[in-house]
Amino acid sequence: MLEQKICGHRRHHNRSAEMNILELQEALEHAREQLFQAEIKLDHTTDKELIDAAIYEQKSWEERYNFYLRKLREAFKKATTCGGG
Repeated sequence: MLEQKICGHRRHHNRSAEMNILELQEALEHAREQLFQAEIKLDHTTDKELIDAAIYEQKSWEERYNFYLRKLREAFKKATTCGGG
């Protein structure tokens, strides 16, 4: 009975984790698109001073993408710790 309560609680927690997963998926997709745009900008930038800025922007979006990817993987792990159902 106690185990059912724990799993039941985890199921409830998983529902909120699923909402969190959706938010993370949206953030990851946004970061992916921005990274793509930053790469295009870098490819088309010719001014030396702006090249540095474009590199920093690309690196920034790359870091955000990696952050959201890591958080999404962690959220999926937490959501499946009770046997998935």
